[in-house]
Amino acid sequence: MLSRESQSAKRARISDDTETSALVRRGMIRYMYVIVDLSKAMEESDIRPTRMTATVEVLMDFIRAFYEDNPLSNLGILYSKAGTAKTITYLSGSPKIHLKAAASMKTTGEGDFSLQNALELAYTSLASIPQYGSREILVIQASLSTCDPGDIFETIDKLAKEKIRCSFVGLAAETHICKYTASKTNGKYSVVRDKTHLRNVVLSHIIPPVEATAQGERVSTKCSFVEMGFPSQAELKNGVPQPAICADTGEVSTKGYYCPRCKSVASEIPSECKICMLNLIASPHLARSYHHLFPVPRFKVKVLDKALDECCEACVLPLQKSSLKESFQCPRCQACYCESCDDLIHDTLHNCPSCLQFVMGRGVSTDTMDVDEKS
Repeated sequence: MLSRESQSAKRARISDDTETSALVRRGMIRYMYVIVDLSKAMEESDIRPTRMTATVEVLMDFIRAFYEDNPLSNLGILYSKAGTAKTITYLSGSPKIHLKAAASMKTTGEGDFSLQNALELAYTSLASIPQYGSREILVIQASLSTCDPGDIFETIDKLAKEKIRCSFVGLAAETHICKYTASKTNGKYSVVRDKTHLRNVVLSHIIPPVEATAQGERVSTKCSFVEMGFPSQAELKNGVPQPAICADTGEVSTKGYYCPRCKSVASEIPSECKICMLNLIASPHLARSYHHLFPVPRFKVKVLDKALDECCEACVLPLQKSSLKESFQCPRCQACYCESCDDLIHDTLHNCPSCLQFVMGRGVSTDTMDVDEKS
């Protein structure tokens, strides 16, 4: 069960997602680098137990949730300390690599943070990404200063020109350079209060951002086709899977996936074929990315009537037993749900069960349903 603050933050993200979904375009294929400040400022304990420990724990939660909601996307992790920036993990579609790397970051802070070096390192990798991909940088920063070797404003201009979005999560006070960079690149800038707020702010970046122009105007750009392949699993011979050398790892495995174009073997999907550079995915990955384009609308909060014995439409448990003494009503079908089922619908199912029941019975789309007709 979510805390009251987490519940409010989640519903705010749902509201923002649903209000803009019909007017704008979102990128289903994202390329994001997370820059983590590992300077001396991360050793402060104003966020319990320390900024470093809290950041690593939240980062691991973010990695899991990011791939759950964005299976076609790629993530990478950088860090900056002692005035330098280095790559921990390169852009990859495998959460295991990033989780292992994030767990090893629980170390002591060292030296000063360098924002320019970190942005330049991320820019070098993201500049070569195709235009159909949404290119993003998320900076988790504790330091109030940055030790840069050159003019950071030139770096910011390069990022803005390439339409690389930079967002910041501040663990201390607000800084002008971070606010300016976020504004210039159409990113977001937030300063957190505690660990709960830190988690809410970082997880808010799971939802794909709205594509925008350099001036911040929301636009719908032209569609472009992206070539993808649906690989088959390792072949069986006499009922026994045959071993093959994976092109990405170089290891022998019996659980690989055969590229439909060049027949090379990939150890996991989604991934990119190392031989012909074809994007390899499965149909469930597309389905899981699709819900960002047509999200479930925010449910209305409805105060329970003590005189009525109402039940949740999904779990059929009495709503009167809810600790919140309120239910959540779908604006389309008017069905009421408890808090737990509301979380399940928006975070996992991405469909209203009552609306689906109506669609199956009437054969219409949920996007064309009228509230009066459904009720």
